[in-house]
Amino acid sequence: MFYIIRCIFCIWFISCASVYTYAQPTASHSPEMEQMHENAMQYAKRGNYKDAILIYKQIISLQPNNILLQKEVGEIYFLNKDYQEAVKKLKPLLNKLPQKEPSTTFIAGASVPEIVAGSQLYLKKYNASLKTIKQGMLIIPDSKGGLYTIKGMVYENKHKKLKALNAYLQGIKHDTNCYSNYYYAAKIYLHSRNLVPGLLLSEMYLILDFNKEMNVQKTDLKKEMFAKYKELYENLLTNKEPTNSKKLSNGTSFENKVTTILKKLTPVLSDGITTENLTMYRTRFLIEWLDTANYTPFPLFDYQRVLAANGYFDIYNQMLFGETEDTLQYKAWNQFHAGDMQKLDSFITSNKMITDVLIPFFNKRHYKKSFFKATY
Repeated sequence: MFYIIRCIFCIWFISCASVYTYAQPTASHSPEMEQMHENAMQYAKRGNYKDAILIYKQIISLQPNNILLQKEVGEIYFLNKDYQEAVKKLKPLLNKLPQKEPSTTFIAGASVPEIVAGSQLYLKKYNASLKTIKQGMLIIPDSKGGLYTIKGMVYENKHKKLKALNAYLQGIKHDTNCYSNYYYAAKIYLHSRNLVPGLLLSEMYLILDFNKEMNVQKTDLKKEMFAKYKELYENLLTNKEPTNSKKLSNGTSFENKVTTILKKLTPVLSDGITTENLTMYRTRFLIEWLDTANYTPFPLFDYQRVLAANGYFDIYNQMLFGETEDTLQYKAWNQFHAGDMQKLDSFITSNKMITDVLIPFFNKRHYKKSFFKATY
């Protein structure tokens, strides 16, 4: 488990970038020092961390109280996978940081608490990581999504799935645009009996991260979604729905509403789970959902409606499932529909999913009754 999580650990760094406006302290006072600092930064950006660290040591020896320099060299130690040294350099800063810490960073948007907690996670110092996260929650005033991601990963490594899931969901609550929490929460759901939230969160993650580079994790997630639609279909046919336990809910009003419509439409999939049938199934679901008397706004369904209204929903479903179903058939589809995928890419990149619609789900009363629960 730890190795797998480590392989995709970078997701929380690049997905939950925090924006700080704190005035950056001056890194140097003389042209020579400024040039040394610039050289060190260039070395770091090119991945030459060893030489970058040597120069930073020289500058810091002359400016030992410069918080920005200390933050930067700590990040470089992290990037160099010297997690012990990263913690050693950055942990003392936790009590020295202003309310909004210096913003220069080599890791996209990462804060000092995130890097320290992440390093401690790598070192398998889980309790220390949780302590840092708790402290970081007080330091970072707004965008806490990344800290919740690390918290969930710590609990996963401690084999506490429900605590991990709760951390990821809390991360979504506090930062609906931090897509790493959607990914990790989805992975837990997809390996539980409660597949509906897993499928929804997986798709939301793929949309939120759409403008990022395609990677193995996304490709594997698409394959898993296709397989889980087959499993969901079988469960709906055989009434093998999540069961109650003393600790776990078998669904929420929102999930039950979704599941009821999905079950009603299962005849559409009677010929098997294919991209074409899934497209019809999901289109019919969207129509049913929007026509429901007590329609509930949900960002994914609202975004699908936008795609359908602009003529992209068929192409979008091909993007999600086509290659997974049949690689050769998918290539043939692309040849026959030349340029369609590029148009879809452009549309999704230019039209972001509005995740603020999720906020009502985190009203205390509504959250307990109507948001996702886990059932194993």
